[in-house]
Amino acid sequence: MSTYQSPILDPESIPQVALNTMNDTHREEVELINLLGTLLEQAMQGQTDDMAITHKMEEWVEHTRQHFDRENQLMEQFGFPAYAMHSGEHQRVLGKIEKLHQQWLENKAVEPLAEFIFHDWPQWFNMHVNTMDTVTAQFLSQKMGKASL
Repeated sequence: MSTYQSPILDPESIPQVALNTMNDTHREEVELINLLGTLLEQAMQGQTDDMAITHKMEEWVEHTRQHFDRENQLMEQFGFPAYAMHSGEHQRVLGKIEKLHQQWLENKAVEPLAEFIFHDWPQWFNMHVNTMDTVTAQFLSQKMGKASL
């Protein structure tokens, strides 16, 4: 078993982008992930609360769907040039999260979920925010005007 440590990400260290709405959504997501990480840590110490993990997973999946849908809609609405690439990345990651959720529901295996949440997801999240979201937010803030947000 790998080493896992909470918090997974410090909400105060999330890279900031040019749109406050995106920053707020990212903060919410990190808070959800940290809560889920705490539940997984407890499970790995023999204090598994399957219902709490299931509930937090469902909350995270739904939050991620809404997060990506909002970004995708804005990118499409304002003609973001890299829309296909960015929305494709959303689709790929959401698919991975939904697959992990389904696997959890089927077998309640903590390790694959913990591996993704503690290792894969934070690396992806930081890279995604620092690259795709930064460029997207800059583009959208210029198109929309910061006052409207």
